[in-house]
Amino acid sequence: MGKITISLVLTLILSLNLSAKSKTGDIILSDLASPVTTNAKYIVLGGALLTTYVYYNKEKFSEKAANRVAHDPPLGKYGYIGEVLGWGYLNAAYAIGSLFHGYYYGESKSLERAELMMDASFYTLLATASIKSVVNAERPEFPDESDSFPSGHASMSFAFASVITAEHGLYWGLPAYAVASLISLSRVNDGRHWAHDIIAGAAIGASFGWGVYLNHRKNKSPFFLTILPGGDLKSATLVSAYSF
Repeated sequence: MGKITISLVLTLILSLNLSAKSKTGDIILSDLASPVTTNAKYIVLGGALLTTYVYYNKEKFSEKAANRVAHDPPLGKYGYIGEVLGWGYLNAAYAIGSLFHGYYYGESKSLERAELMMDASFYTLLATASIKSVVNAERPEFPDESDSFPSGHASMSFAFASVITAEHGLYWGLPAYAVASLISLSRVNDGRHWAHDIIAGAAIGASFGWGVYLNHRKNKSPFFLTILPGGDLKSATLVSAYSF
């Protein structure tokens, strides 16, 4: 996990250095800060308060849940489904599908959705991995592993669900949040996380999902991906509008 954190931080620093005097740098920084500069701050605040409460009542909540699932896992042997889905495959599938649809059909809206998912997922992963490397919390049934807090599966899945809800409404959003909740439950089911790990991860993912969305949609922050028509008006070119 340490190597992942270092590579993510270096990637972000490189991006900021290359664009220090351009609007690109401002956009990246505004997206990164969006969980506290938009109304997503209420998700951060609520998540922080709930995580703190559950942590300081660990015996009542986290340890009780861990003991219960150790003897009678609610998902039984099917927890591995959440294990697989929570690695960001849902995020990647949506981003790639939207990118393909946007390029093939010339739909700028699809490109914007692809970028929203990529941005929200990247910043979620960056924040989660960084916190993991600092906290070094042991997992419930795997004490040799010290990357329990916060849950990466919960953060990535709730980032996915939040972008889906923001872009497509509750019709698709509610099932997406249900899947995110199932993924998160599977981590407790398999003894990989405490309850407060899940709550913190969900808050991180949801705050970036909604934060990046609000930063672009409400604050009119520009997108980097766009479609330009070809000279013959029968073709199109996918353009990444970064300025360095």
